[in-house]
Amino acid sequence: MINFNNNDKLINKVKPYLIFTGTIHADEGCPLYEDMRSGKFNECTIGEYIAEKELLLNLIDIPCYYFGLHPSNVVPVHGIIPQNKKALLSELQDAEETFGEEKLKSIPRRVSEGAIV
Repeated sequence: MINFNNNDKLINKVKPYLIFTGTIHADEGCPLYEDMRSGKFNECTIGEYIAEKELLLNLIDIPCYYFGLHPSNVVPVHGIIPQNKKALLSELQDAEETFGEEKLKSIPRRVSEGAIV
């Protein structure tokens, strides 16, 4: 289970106008990249990244713009909350069904700036 460590409560209390999300990625030469290659740090699977985004969207209770279009996102989505919340969640659920179980269990393949291919 993904744990936001009360960050969702902080987001709802601070009431930002914009929430930007991207997934963690590391470029060759940085310590995290080496930890990922050695197995010391395990990146989330595609399915875990989607589940994390779904959970966050479900926990946001404030009006704001949700921007998840960074190339590092598994499923790029954006919209205004609460107006577009159902549509955003639907896009993520559609992607889960389209990807299938095998792809959801895989680690994203990345290129420059963490973009997923």
